[in-house]
Amino acid sequence: MNQLKYITYCRKSREDKDAQILSIQSQIEELSQYASNNNLQVTSTFDESHSAAKQGRPVFNDVLNLIEAGQANALLVWKFDRISRNESDTARVIKAFRDGILEEIRTPFETYRKGDNVLLLYIYFGMADEYSRQLSANVKRGNRTKLRLGQYPGCAPFGYRNFNRNNIKNIEPDENAPIVRKCFELYATGEYPLSLLRKNLNHEWGVKGKYGGKFSLSVIQKMLNNSVYYGVISRNGELFNGTFEPIISKDLFDKVEAIIKNRAHVRGKAGEHSYKRLIRCRECQSIYTGETRHKYYPKTDNHAVYEYYSCAKKHGSCSQRPIRVDDIEKQLKAAISKVEFDKEEWEIATDLAILDLDKKRSFQHDLISRYQKNMAQIDSRLNSLLDLRTSKEITAEEYILKKNEYINTKKTFEGKIKEVTNRGDEKFGLVENFAEVIIQAQEILEGNDIEKKRNLVLSISSDLFIFEGKVEISFKKPFSFFFDRQKDDKEDSMSGIQYKVRNYYFENPLDYPPLWLINQQ
Repeated sequence: MNQLKYITYCRKSREDKDAQILSIQSQIEELSQYASNNNLQVTSTFDESHSAAKQGRPVFNDVLNLIEAGQANALLVWKFDRISRNESDTARVIKAFRDGILEEIRTPFETYRKGDNVLLLYIYFGMADEYSRQLSANVKRGNRTKLRLGQYPGCAPFGYRNFNRNNIKNIEPDENAPIVRKCFELYATGEYPLSLLRKNLNHEWGVKGKYGGKFSLSVIQKMLNNSVYYGVISRNGELFNGTFEPIISKDLFDKVEAIIKNRAHVRGKAGEHSYKRLIRCRECQSIYTGETRHKYYPKTDNHAVYEYYSCAKKHGSCSQRPIRVDDIEKQLKAAISKVEFDKEEWEIATDLAILDLDKKRSFQHDLISRYQKNMAQIDSRLNSLLDLRTSKEITAEEYILKKNEYINTKKTFEGKIKEVTNRGDEKFGLVENFAEVIIQAQEILEGNDIEKKRNLVLSISSDLFIFEGKVEISFKKPFSFFFDRQKDDKEDSMSGIQYKVRNYYFENPLDYPPLWLINQQ
């Protein structure tokens, strides 16, 4: 016994479901104390986090190599199943016993020595191997059941958290869900490459990844390709309809997928210029592009940065000269500041809008009923498809292909129902807060938030032109109802454009631009 040189080997893997298996650190402490109490000579201690169900554990191979090299002749482990749960490693250990290289395997509960019946080793390792097989089968069976019930198996992806309520395990959106939605929305514009999303996540927004680390490009790309965010679980090419709340719509996911698939070319860095591709040239109809220029003043030893917009001249020669962003924003503020309306007239218009909105809600109800009917038909087709697969009238590949098509179509209808439900309230919010929008517009243009400026222009204008240094803006509804463009004999020093109040009321509240584009925090 005094000649035995032990190697302590500790292992625990993520697949271990047995609560009796201690953590690696606990195993090391327990075995160290056991060796001390029993006067065992331990030459070295090894540990690893790796499943023993498959061969190829690097640390375990090192342990056996040391034993085969004669540097140790005994193993000290917490349990026998810590050594092997597969036939290949089991055969190597038993061979070492038969050859006399390995003389003892000891645990705090039992000991196997050279000369004992080797059949006991086969039984020990066979039980461990069978346990591993049963565990794997049970996990797979449980996951299949969860997938059929629409429950997400495993650790929740970023933007979701796991929960267990009333014996139901699933996922739900967490505090990072708005961040996920924002990433999809920005990428869908075609102006935000993965590198900029990574910069926003890691620095601008200060968000940590699922395990507390920074976001890599591959992690972001995987997130944008993950169907779970629109409520569908993908496993081995087959889709399952989730019963958890989606973070984005199917339409938004499809837009992102189209950009990824087509590898849309991004012209310039997004967020660098507020009005990129929003302004057109009145003379040649080309887009105005942003440009940042740096100038050095030797006398004062100062550097200045200027932002200009120039006609791209994509349609031939053009005589228009570049214009500074300061001039554009001064003219936009001047135009918006001329919006005036009578408070009493506005209240009457709002009342009329409410009456009209009630009619639109009746139309919405009919539309939602139609979508729900389509979804019920899809459920019926899914059941029929399953019957065909059960009776083996179609192949597994045909079943999965058609099933995936039906599930995606159903998710599209679910998104449309949500959109129709929210649209009326969203549009009506703008009707009630029109005056607040005008005030916010002034504040946004005076600030430095590039994204808010861009969203403001997208919200209130249908067309934005420049001709000879003058900004021409065409307003969307309801803004267009309140002022009429008139060329005055005496042009304004800023824009040469004046507006007067019209006696118009709202006709279609559902056509108004969404308020959330302006109200972003």
